[in-house]
Amino acid sequence: MKFYKSLPTLFVVLLLALPTFALDIPDNLSKKDRQQVTKILGHTTSTKLLSIPYPLGGYSGFEVSLSTTNVPVSELSFLGNTTNGQSEFSYQTLSIAKGLYGNFDVHLHFAPPIGNVNYSSYGGALKWSFFQGSYLPYTLSFLIHGNSSTTQDSFSSSTLGGEFIYSLYVQNLVFYFGAGPIKTRSTFLGQGPTSFLTDSGSNESELERTLHSYIGMTYLYDIYFFTLQADRYTNNTISFNLGLRL
Repeated sequence: MKFYKSLPTLFVVLLLALPTFALDIPDNLSKKDRQQVTKILGHTTSTKLLSIPYPLGGYSGFEVSLSTTNVPVSELSFLGNTTNGQSEFSYQTLSIAKGLYGNFDVHLHFAPPIGNVNYSSYGGALKWSFFQGSYLPYTLSFLIHGNSSTTQDSFSSSTLGGEFIYSLYVQNLVFYFGAGPIKTRSTFLGQGPTSFLTDSGSNESELERTLHSYIGMTYLYDIYFFTLQADRYTNNTISFNLGLRL
């Protein structure tokens, strides 16, 4: 058996071995604090491309991958009733993509219960590759996506966004750039796990909008790929993805 045939198992083992950081949300959050939490934890946990922008190629195309995302959360320590300093929060995502008619692909993803992390999420995206270069190896695509996440069973957020993507192919490497608007609606339960999460003691909701942009690079090896992506919101995130495309 060739070595590359054992890569899927190796990829999963390596990914699950990555450190996972839990998250604590401060209590007694004012409106300004809640808006900041929405930016830190709502925008940054939205759906991410983390794939090869080239279309899957109709009904036969299929893709599966596992990723980890690191979110800087040091600013949380200064909100509401301050908590112990925490520098980052990380979570893993399982993604499945399927080619549809023409150059449309559908992506579904969720955060599996890995480790002792009080976080869960699920979402999806639809990508349309509407232009492919005739003389240069590049594509233009449009992606619309949505995501819902819950943290500590007391903070939840729903995101919706869309972006245009430019991708360039150079042998076994793919470079891509995407940008577009995103909005996040968050809900804070008045009663948190041990005390009041909001300063009013009641459930509160916030809505925040921003421009989401990102750059990524994918390395291809046979049917497997490795992706590194940096996303810019109000805060920035770094994600790594390991997957296969059939």
